[in-house]
Formats: sequence, C-alpha cells, structure tokens
Amino acid sequence: MSASSLTGSNTNQAAFRRALLARDGACLLSDRYYSELLGHQPGSYHEVEYGILLQSDLHHSFDQGNWALFPDTRDQFSLIVHVFADVRAKEYHGKVLRRDRFRIDDEIELPRRDFLAFHYRQCALMHVRGYSHFPSE
Repeated sequence: MSASSLTGSNTNQAAFRRALLARDGACLLSDRYYSELLGHQPGSYHEVEYGILLQSDLHHSFDQGNWALFPDTRDQFSLIVHVFADVRAKEYHGKVLRRDRFRIDDEIELPRRDFLAFHYRQCALMHVRGYSHFPSE
C-alpha cells in the first residue's frame, strides 16, 4: 500500500508516512529524498515497521517483484538488496543495508523481517517458476 498513491490520505496514513520519513530519511536504496513509501500488510496497519521509504520508480519495481530485500541470516539487522529483473535497480544489487542506516533507536520500529522474507520468497518464486502464489492454509 502506498499512502502517496492514494487520494485523500487519512490521518493514519499521514502519520505512517511521517514515521517512515523520520525513521528512514530517504529512499533506502538510492538515498534520494522522496516521499514515496511502501507498506506491506493487508488491512489498516499504519505502523512504521510495516513499511519502507522508496522513491517512486523503485517502489513500483518492488511492488512488481523485480527486486527484494533479503534479511541477512548472519546478522539480525542487515538486509541485502536482491535484484531479480529490474534494469533501473541493478546498480543496487548486493547493497547491504545495516542497522545504522535507520535513524531510530527503538529496534521494534525496524522493517519487519518476516514480511521482507515473505516478499523475497514470492519474488524468487515468480522469477524461477514464472508466477507467484500464496500458500494455502
């Protein structure tokens, strides 16, 4: 969900955007100061840990599954950029986002690793198998 792409953002979305801007400061990949953001949770979760701040073109590419953030298993805070298919994002492939990239003290506000891992798996499935699916419960 992108608060920037919705007309008439509500109070929760505005607070969500402000919290992401305060935490991340700029696009996580390019370090450019854009106001686009992505929150990945069905429903109305407008908590900062459910989103990442991205510039518009990288946001759309992320939504399309062309790149993902892989939670590094060797470090509980680092995220590794994995580009599957986006020419615009290829310069960021392998970039490591460390804990100090986020301008916050409270670790609970860091991006949710479980959501990022889920997104990464869906991207991998889409590019390896040709489609993505949600596991049945």
